[in-house]
Amino acid sequence: FGATTTETRIRMLEGRRSRLEERIHGVRTTLARSRERVDSYTLELQRHGLESVEREVRWLNELIQTERGGQREIPPLGTAHTTNPRADGPPSGAHDSE
Repeated sequence: FGATTTETRIRMLEGRRSRLEERIHGVRTTLARSRERVDSYTLELQRHGLESVEREVRWLNELIQTERGGQREIPPLGTAHTTNPRADGPPSGAHDSE
């Protein structure tokens, strides 16, 4: 994936996102139809699945936004995906000239 062009990566990510959005629509439709007929465990399991797919779509949106912005830096584990810790600082590799 890393050896592909930015355009190709974006196209792949958008394709994955599109398929997941279709799945979200299907799960929501199923939830709406079967809400009264299923037990609470099954309903929660379906909600959990929906939340997982929605979370993956948000993640893909962040990846696509990063690719479009030309950023390739991956934030360290445990940090928020939506912040850029160097936004106020010098670019990577910059040195103070004293």
